[in-house]
Amino acid sequence: MGDPVIGVYLWEPGGRQCPDFDPRHARFVAQSLDDLRSALFTWGVPLFEVESEALAFFEKACSVWGTYRVFSHQEVGNAWSFHRDVYLKGWFHDHGIDWIEWAEPGWERGLKHRLGWDQRWGQAMRQPVFACAQRAPASTWDWASHWAGGEDRPECARGAAPNFQQGGTTRALTQLDYFLANSVGSYRAHLSKPMESRDSCSRMSPYLAWGNLSLRWAFQRALTELESGQNKAGIRAWASRLHWQSHFVQKFESESRMEFEDLNRGFSSLGRAHRPDRFEAFVQGQTGYPLVDASVRCLSSTGYLNFRMRAMLVSFATHWLRLPWQSVAPVMARWFLDYLPGIHYPQLQMQSGTTGINALRVYNPIKQALDHDPQARFVQLWVPELANLPPELGLQPWTILPMEELFYGFRKGKDYPEPVVDFRSGIAFSAEWHAARKSPQVLAENRRILARHTTPDRSVNRRSRTVLKDPRQANPQHPEGV
Repeated sequence: MGDPVIGVYLWEPGGRQCPDFDPRHARFVAQSLDDLRSALFTWGVPLFEVESEALAFFEKACSVWGTYRVFSHQEVGNAWSFHRDVYLKGWFHDHGIDWIEWAEPGWERGLKHRLGWDQRWGQAMRQPVFACAQRAPASTWDWASHWAGGEDRPECARGAAPNFQQGGTTRALTQLDYFLANSVGSYRAHLSKPMESRDSCSRMSPYLAWGNLSLRWAFQRALTELESGQNKAGIRAWASRLHWQSHFVQKFESESRMEFEDLNRGFSSLGRAHRPDRFEAFVQGQTGYPLVDASVRCLSSTGYLNFRMRAMLVSFATHWLRLPWQSVAPVMARWFLDYLPGIHYPQLQMQSGTTGINALRVYNPIKQALDHDPQARFVQLWVPELANLPPELGLQPWTILPMEELFYGFRKGKDYPEPVVDFRSGIAFSAEWHAARKSPQVLAENRRILARHTTPDRSVNRRSRTVLKDPRQANPQHPEGV
């Protein structure tokens, strides 16, 4: 039958002091724990919450239980969690405690190159999904006498959050079922639309980021759906995003200094500087560019924004406002409900043009608005100052004429700010970037980055689609991990 098992979640004060933490993350985790507690009860495993730094908890656990074993998943976290784990590993070793870490399928620790990575990824995604086979023996440990009844949830994790997705495996499965039954058919068509994407995208990213579902389970569910013969293009497009998630997490795991430094060191000379006035206009959604401001307000209020608008925000902040990506990284991490360091920092660097191996994407927020929100539905929802203007003026309010101001009761520059920078600033940055890209240092760094982070022919996306054309019989019944 094995040894008794208890589940413990540590609310670490040090983690909440990191600049990338937000209470929305804590609330999602708390909701997930409530759901997990019910599931673990079925298998005879109690789940407790403790507010404590990890070392202090395990030191006390030693004094209470003596020798024990610790099980956890391998984490690709921020610098704070990395240094915590390095210290804990040494402490466990010195105290004779086994620490068993389960590797997350999809990325590999200590990887120095990508040779064979795609093939191993496909194999890992097809491994059997773990399901609990039997109840754990009842624990006789007197938890309450040592830890205040077992409930020690910080205040920031309490309370409702009606504008946000709710955490938990049960909700994750419900959302995935809804997506596959109702939305996957319009997934590709609406992926870039800020309004339509809220219903047409899977909305699974928070559940994958916080471990409510495993990537393997989601991938195998996609394989199963492919057998049905419906919406295959949409399912393949969604499943390819699962592959790309692993690619970026692997990239961060292999070179985590990109949390703080340009991946390509040759771009450190680009003319970016922290400008408080521009930064405040950006984070308050007061830049004078309606789609940018609507996206900021939506993201900060709900924790969700579709991928294209996320990319546009990074491009606007770093190319148009000339802010360093390091200035916006913490605040955007706090905004994202699905914040995952392994996705966050590689994507920030790719969209800000500091990798050197990716094409520069200088998103024009005017064109993006005309292409993806032509009726200004998204803009009018999140920038109500412009709601009384017709779409053609609401998307470009700086073009309104004095007579139109009187007609619509709108005061340009007073009811809504004038653009904080000229739209040509993005074009000027593009020219500087392309000049810098030719420097010997950038070219040398490009060779190093390509050797470490890409496959030899860089046809990852094509291979991921090939993987999906040969599905094995898969019918997952239990989501793996939490």
